Amino acid sequence: MLIAVALIGAVLTIYGRTAHFEFLNYDDNLYVTGCAQTRNGLNWNNVGWAFTTGAASNWHPLTWLSYLLDVTLFGVAPGPMHLENALFHAVNSVLLFVLLRLMTGAVGRSAFVAALFALHPLHVESVAWIAERKDVLSTFFWFLTTLAYIRYVRRPGFGRYLPVLLAYVLGLLSKPMLVTLPATLMLLDLWPLGRYDSSVKWPMRAIRLFVEKLPLFILAAASSVATIIAQHGGKSMTTLDVLPFTQRLANASISYVIYLIKMAWPAHLAPFYPHPGPAISYTAAALCAVLLLAATAAALAAIRRAPYLTVGWLWYLGTLLPVIGLIQVGAQAMADRYTYVPLTGLFMAIAWGVYDLAIAFTPPRRKAAMQWAIKGMALVVLHVFGVAAVIQVRHWSDSISLFRHTLRVTQNNHLAHKNLGVALADKKRFEEAMEEYRKAIRIKPNDPDLYYNMANALGELQRPDEAIKHYRKAIEISPDHLNAHYNLGNTLAHMGRFEEAAAHYRETLRIEPNHTGALVNMGNTMAMSRHLEEAAKYYQQALRLEPGNQESLSNLGNVYAEQGRTGEAIAQYRRAVQNDPRDVQSYNNMAQTLIKAGRFAEAAEALEHVVRLDPANAAAREMARKLRENNLPSRVANP
Repeated sequence: MLIAVALIGAVLTIYGRTAHFEFLNYDDNLYVTGCAQTRNGLNWNNVGWAFTTGAASNWHPLTWLSYLLDVTLFGVAPGPMHLENALFHAVNSVLLFVLLRLMTGAVGRSAFVAALFALHPLHVESVAWIAERKDVLSTFFWFLTTLAYIRYVRRPGFGRYLPVLLAYVLGLLSKPMLVTLPATLMLLDLWPLGRYDSSVKWPMRAIRLFVEKLPLFILAAASSVATIIAQHGGKSMTTLDVLPFTQRLANASISYVIYLIKMAWPAHLAPFYPHPGPAISYTAAALCAVLLLAATAAALAAIRRAPYLTVGWLWYLGTLLPVIGLIQVGAQAMADRYTYVPLTGLFMAIAWGVYDLAIAFTPPRRKAAMQWAIKGMALVVLHVFGVAAVIQVRHWSDSISLFRHTLRVTQNNHLAHKNLGVALADKKRFEEAMEEYRKAIRIKPNDPDLYYNMANALGELQRPDEAIKHYRKAIEISPDHLNAHYNLGNTLAHMGRFEEAAAHYRETLRIEPNHTGALVNMGNTMAMSRHLEEAAKYYQQALRLEPGNQESLSNLGNVYAEQGRTGEAIAQYRRAVQNDPRDVQSYNNMAQTLIKAGRFAEAAEALEHVVRLDPANAAAREMARKLRENNLPSRVANP
């Protein structure tokens, strides 16, 4: 109990400060701030969406449900979400201690592994990043699955196997990383569970244990297929013509070794490490491959006298395999978050290996002293990692802090420059933002989003001609760039170039026929060009998609009024003010239309609403008074 309390206390000490951290502009927008379903919270429609969507290029419905529940309980607020990640990490640390204690009986070594898991700086990314809820949530079910499996092993039976299946399914619904879990259970059968019966020949032993886990392997295969479909649909998978397999293999070899280095010396950690692509060193890759093969051979050779080395090393290699980059998803060479579970194998190998090695070379009369020395060294290591984690967590407080740090510890990182630029633009620091975009463009000149972001900043600085050039460059690189077409249309419309604007709104609607903003603005453009019938059709289509779209409600009334469809215009204005009782312009336009219809009392009532909402509007007040006296003025001035 004391160990569990200590683990929870350590985690909350390190991560408690995240309650005051912000959302990041790196994937938090995909999962929370920019996701309409998440922002609407938990309801039956969104539950169905969670189980069918491939948003964020993944299929993990349970992760989506966790975000929906958070928003329902706490609103769109980062603090509770950060704390929930921290609590999951604390519980995961305790679960790891419990399952190792149950399997091995070794309290001290189990506690050390759990503490390493809790405190290691490489795990900061998985905990301090709201978008990585899937890491801590899926690992919670990973460890629950393993605990259920231990219970099953002690007394096998169908009733005890079902919880294993249930926990595993929930884990896969959180993140497909769990596809390697059945293989880790095979490893645990070797050590520490010792289920490879020596009375049965080796192949038969392995086959029997594999067949026992066949339902788990089938579920893993199904999850893999669903993940590939989601990632392919989200266009996040890099093709072989862009990144050849030789480069992937070389990067995988180097990444395996770099993860080992960062485990021992967790410095220069960042959320994104650019993939070197054709610049990768094949010499370094070959040296790393030789090192990995030698380590694997040594681990296999130790299978009888030190099986924990075999299990720990194969755990590390196997659990990293799905994310090592052989199937490339995204532009990163590697990611700290990928080590959340894989390092557990190495932690186990280190804890048991160091202990056994130290005791083996210590005279019997000094073993007690050696055990105390081991405990002292363990505390020093944990303290160092804990301090490093505290420092690393601070960088995740907001997007500007995170990406400034990233640029300090990485090179040629176009994504860090881009996201820092976006963060600065969000703070209205547009000149600084554009400087970051320029640096990113020098590194990766074929990224259309960089030109799009530059155009947005130029637009904010009232430099529309330059903005248009950058929007066109984004479209030149990516002809189906939805937002570039839309914002270029907006910029052209504001300059009065309605025909050109309409062309880009049409492109927007070709790419996304249900783009409400493009439908509304297309209606506005048609209205400005006096194509009133077309304008009405666009507004009506927008209202079918979004019945509460205030601009469409009001502007459709204007179109009806221009067409002389007075009754329909008045009815439309009434719908607009019912939808938004503070819409001054709709009240005023309704008043003008009512005057034309000779309905003076109703017009006066509409103008009185204008005055209540805008007390400084003396013209509306005076006009309402004259209308009450049935003295119709020649014109009603706009407020």
